[in-house]
Amino acid sequence: MSQKVLVTGCTGMVGHGVTKTLLSRGFSVVGTARRRLISRHENFTSIFLDLESPESFHHLEPALEEIDYIVHTAGLIPAVASQQKCDWQKYYEVNLHGTIRLLESIKKFGQAETGFALISSTALVPQDVVTDENTLTHSSSHYATSKIAAEAALQSYTTEAKIAGAILRIRAPYGFRGFDGAVIPLFLQKARENKDIVLWGSGGRKQRFTFVEDIAAAVLCALNIKPKGVFNILGPETITMAQLAEAVLLAVPDTSSKIVFHDKPDLNEGKEVLIFDTIAREQLGFKARYKIEEGLRAICGFDFEKDFFNDTR
Repeated sequence: MSQKVLVTGCTGMVGHGVTKTLLSRGFSVVGTARRRLISRHENFTSIFLDLESPESFHHLEPALEEIDYIVHTAGLIPAVASQQKCDWQKYYEVNLHGTIRLLESIKKFGQAETGFALISSTALVPQDVVTDENTLTHSSSHYATSKIAAEAALQSYTTEAKIAGAILRIRAPYGFRGFDGAVIPLFLQKARENKDIVLWGSGGRKQRFTFVEDIAAAVLCALNIKPKGVFNILGPETITMAQLAEAVLLAVPDTSSKIVFHDKPDLNEGKEVLIFDTIAREQLGFKARYKIEEGLRAICGFDFEKDFFNDTR
């Protein structure tokens, strides 16, 4: 009998990537979403769940008795909050109180020592110092504060409710279902529409992107050993924006797009954040595999008609 995993936010970028990988590995997945989904995969079922609505957790509670592991990817991020014109209070209602509602449901209806992975962000630690999993978090926004508080809540439930809680802090994720306005989906859209990719400065700003397949691999590591603590999940390489733009043009070979340099300086150029994933490597046995060229090829070759769900929206 295959293990059953609950993935909250299964239509989001990280949740979708994790669900896709788990299904390909033979797991049964229960995915939550705020809209009705039609399953295209025999091992996938969906449940309506709105983290802001205590009543919607009644749909989830009966399923928790059969869940072996939970991957909590659902949450409110700044890009979505800006699109929806949300006020700052919604970050706390979704990211903090929604997480606590989920943990309370697991405490009441879940199995003993339920494994739980909270998907978080390396942006919660200072961005001007060398950091690792032991670096103290630092709040620079309501989003960051809500996620830091959610991490603290999980750590409390790990102690008091015997939930095996792991915090996976992801650096610059990208995947098949991208965030609108994020740099990789934006560059891909430009290339597909044969529009030039514009870079500020010399295109030398650096970033370490993490593909969803690598995030899913980290989840699989955590699922196998049910660790507790904080783990940084990073892609295998640091690249510049110019290198990213070149990789995008290679991934979309029929494009007539060109790379154009804007004369406006990039104020973040020359600033590199050094983040280490030592604990993830040593305790999880995690090692990222997807370089940017491989991740972009996977995205461009993905057939949404063969996805694990059909969106009724």
